[in-house]
Amino acid sequence: MASVKHPHERKPHPYPNDKTLWAYFMQGMEEPTDKAINEAFPGYHPPWVQGSHKRKVSGEQFKYCRQHLLNITQRQCAAYLRIKLHVLQAWEQDREPVPFMAFELLRVVYESTDFKLSHPDWAGWFIDPKGRLVSPDRGNLFFTPHEFSYIRETHRFKTMLLEENEQLKKELAALKQKPEAVPEKPAQPAAKIYPFPAINRKAAKA
Repeated sequence: MASVKHPHERKPHPYPNDKTLWAYFMQGMEEPTDKAINEAFPGYHPPWVQGSHKRKVSGEQFKYCRQHLLNITQRQCAAYLRIKLHVLQAWEQDREPVPFMAFELLRVVYESTDFKLSHPDWAGWFIDPKGRLVSPDRGNLFFTPHEFSYIRETHRFKTMLLEENEQLKKELAALKQKPEAVPEKPAQPAAKIYPFPAINRKAAKA
């Protein structure tokens, strides 16, 4: 028997699910209206899709991403994208349309872990295939996410131990500066006095 649809039943719309729409709202992003994106991702929009549903990119947006987010020059950007410098300049001046793939590539780079570790202070650091953060400063030094989360507590405990050690050093130095006390000689027991003089003389000779 065929099911009867309620006359006021809402038809499924091509937009993502409520949780994804909530993510758009909380991030101050417009709801996705691109039909192809909504059909390809009917329920859940991964984070890398949430920022890519706009297909039209202006030269100003491209320049902002290059200059303020990635902090690279036009020459560096052109070399990375394997294009001529004058082509990139035409994009940023809106003399030529910006290819969506070029803008999307810069945006994905900005959101990538590799870019987050591209600050000069993190030179040489990388995340290995096991998900460990590897340091170039010491051989075989790496941190798992679990270990990394305790680094602050470890440093705090180290600081406490150092402070306690310094306090003990001061107390020890103060003790060393005090003059050593001369031990007193034990008192001699008093001689016993007997009522007979002869016995007293014998006791004194003993």
